[in-house]
Amino acid sequence: MRRLTDNAEAIHRFGAWSRDGKSLLYTSNAHNQIDFDLYRMEIATGAAEMVRECSGRREVVGWSNDGRYVLNAEEVASEQVELFLLDLATDEERHLTAGLPAARYYEVRWVNESVYLLTDRTHDRGALCRLALADGGLEIVVDTSAIDEYTIANSSFSRDDCGFGSGVPPVGELEQLAVSPDGSRAAVGVNVEGYSRLFLIDLKGGASVQPVRGLPDGVTKGLRFSPDGERLLFSHQTPLQPEDIWTLELASSALTQHTFSNRAGIAAALIHFAAFDGRRIPAFYYRPQTPSPPGGYPCILYVHGGPASQQRPDFDVRFQYFLRSISPLHKAERIRCPLLVMAGDNDPRVPLYESQQIVERVRAANGTVEFIHYADEGHNFSKLANRIDSFTKMAEFLNSHLGNGVA
Repeated sequence: MRRLTDNAEAIHRFGAWSRDGKSLLYTSNAHNQIDFDLYRMEIATGAAEMVRECSGRREVVGWSNDGRYVLNAEEVASEQVELFLLDLATDEERHLTAGLPAARYYEVRWVNESVYLLTDRTHDRGALCRLALADGGLEIVVDTSAIDEYTIANSSFSRDDCGFGSGVPPVGELEQLAVSPDGSRAAVGVNVEGYSRLFLIDLKGGASVQPVRGLPDGVTKGLRFSPDGERLLFSHQTPLQPEDIWTLELASSALTQHTFSNRAGIAAALIHFAAFDGRRIPAFYYRPQTPSPPGGYPCILYVHGGPASQQRPDFDVRFQYFLRSISPLHKAERIRCPLLVMAGDNDPRVPLYESQQIVERVRAANGTVEFIHYADEGHNFSKLANRIDSFTKMAEFLNSHLGNGVA
């Protein structure tokens, strides 16, 4: 393994490999620590040069086979992504999504002469589309309506282990995409109330949809086709089992688990509750396996805001530790239980001042709140030292306020 970048003060975002594998494109804020410019690196020498100075939070999402065109994305907000096509030969850049309604474009895959992506521009819960590089137009390949019939017909979520079922069949949102090297097939991951469901799509034969069956309920990530296009590779995890590597043989539909991490988890049950407007809200209920102490176990309520992300039924080391060993700003005065707020100073989604506001309001209402923030982190804590420190402080916080109730 060889480190390619050495500027510890900058953030580097991997982009795309050249077809021959000798160079790569990436973006970095090394120039002014704010804007992400486009760079090209020669792998043999490690030499990098700025290709184009950019503004905003740019990311390379595609590079044409002939090496001439680069597709860049800029995340303006969680629900707004802008696409730009750069001609490296002429240094001409076109804003493909200029003047269009705000939308997300994600999981971009440039395969041969076609660019595939997922977007909510045409359908609220996502659609697989081909992108026209000439004008930014979209050709819909398949949308969630073609997949809903499978998720509804095969759903096991109409009843809950804990008795909170609504009986309303769930539908999902497109979240992952892989396209085979020859462009004949696609695989999509659909998020159905937190659980991943996989589907294969024939890109050459009318976009027929085939569900992938046999995976345990959990979360799937990193969809990739093998170089020969005969297998689909991915990782999969559940609340009971950490992330492992799986493959799907396309010809036989056979699933194979290749790694076997230690099984040490506690199962999560899917439950639902009704919001003020009647909307069905899914939640995951973790119940310790050992008999409860006198007075019962304490309850930990973990709320993940939206709409950009959600809590998933994966192997969460924090929950497993708690079982084994935020409230809205305008209702801060109603918080009566101890509150722990952790933040990154460079968070683009939840700016530091928002975390500071909730802390100040809880304290003003004589509530108990601890505030920990890291100057060198963003929305997710990525540095190992900070992750260890944050997990340690979470455990100390819970042990302090729950005592022996946490086993």
